[in-house]
Amino acid sequence: MKKKAFKRKRNILNVLAVLVMLMATLLTACSSSKTDAVPASEETSAAEADKEAEQVKEEAAEPEPTAEPTPEPTPGAVVYEGIDMESTLPGAEWMETFNGIIEEPKFVIFNDETNKKVILENGQEAEISSTDTFSRYYPIDKEIVVGDLKDNTLFCDIDIAGRFKLYSDLFPGYKEGDKVEVSQVIWVDGEEMELKVTLVIKNN
Repeated sequence: MKKKAFKRKRNILNVLAVLVMLMATLLTACSSSKTDAVPASEETSAAEADKEAEQVKEEAAEPEPTAEPTPEPTPGAVVYEGIDMESTLPGAEWMETFNGIIEEPKFVIFNDETNKKVILENGQEAEISSTDTFSRYYPIDKEIVVGDLKDNTLFCDIDIAGRFKLYSDLFPGYKEGDKVEVSQVIWVDGEEMELKVTLVIKNN
């Protein structure tokens, strides 16, 4: 009886051992199937996604350069070849030397005492004092029809020298630094144009 009971126990233990081994094998197989290698395409996609995420982080971390406004270039004085800006000729005679060089009307400022000579470009701003003379040059070989200076409250004296009208003696109501816009409509060979400049009052 004792031998039979012992054999039975032994058989049960063997069966249990086999079952345990089978269970262990099954569990190992399941876990290995779960940890199978990710397909190469999925690995590549994941790597690319990680790379893009890193790039986004780097771009966010980098401060954007502050855009500095580009300064507008200061227009230099126009140089007309053949016109002597240091000429000692009186202003009206000096303007006659423009013939054949300047082909459109221009406002001019000159001073025969100080030898100041300025050819104004359309839209330009320039200083003028009470001793300066303001005038307008126009080409001799073109048909010119001239209107009056608009709202001329700036000059007290008007004179004529040859074919040029000369404006001088600033009205005393203006003070240092005042800006006065001066304009004049002119027809050149039948085409209308407007000369316009801003004069800044300069006290002597």
